Amino acid sequence: MTGRTSKNVLDQEAVDLLQQARSEGHLRSLGGLNFVLTGTMTLSRQDMTKLILALNGHVQNGVNSATNVLIIADTTNSTKYREASALGISIMTEIEFAEWIRTTE
Repeated sequence: MTGRTSKNVLDQEAVDLLQQARSEGHLRSLGGLNFVLTGTMTLSRQDMTKLILALNGHVQNGVNSATNVLIIADTTNSTKYREASALGISIMTEIEFAEWIRTTE
């Protein structure tokens, strides 16, 4: 399996999980948490933003001390990733995010 094929499988898994999460009625409320997106998302940035806003979260353009979670695509060498790491901010992939919002507290 090539790296590209593997990435396509992961992309489809992320899309499936996020679409399923959007269609379910018992999703976690994000309770005002601040999110930043980085990298080329599987879903459009607009769709990811709508999903986060629908769950009572906020989307920021850049990482700062008010950021709670950085959602990464496939890059871990971005400036946002390094800034979030330095600030001790939670970092999760799209798949981890989709799984996380499907769990209720």
